[in-house]
Amino acid sequence: MGPVSPGTSVHRVGDSMYDRYGLLKVTLIVSSFYRGVLESRSLAPHFETVHIPGLVEHQSAFMAAVMGGPRSYSRGDLEEAHRHLRITDDDFDEMMRLLESTLEDLDIEPDDVDAVCNRYRELRSAIVT
Repeated sequence: MGPVSPGTSVHRVGDSMYDRYGLLKVTLIVSSFYRGVLESRSLAPHFETVHIPGLVEHQSAFMAAVMGGPRSYSRGDLEEAHRHLRITDDDFDEMMRLLESTLEDLDIEPDDVDAVCNRYRELRSAIVT
């Protein structure tokens, strides 16, 4: 393997984002993300009655799966979990803006930021009601 340009990452074939970042980083991402959500005027009202520590734990497992971790979720699971929440396109767009910003702030590699955000965007129709 030749020299690598600064800012370029080298990964072994088969490494997942989850393998590279680990559960602690995934949990930090989710915790930081929900801090932003709770500071958002448009999103915070959706979470007034939510037990945030439990949500962070659940969403960390989901984020781990999105990043290639050990657990998986079906589209049906996501539709069922979000059906009653009345999430709008604007809500989803704000969540995506916060997610992307959080990933960037925590020094997630740009290609990985794109990959995570694209995976969430693919789930839009299962989340938006």
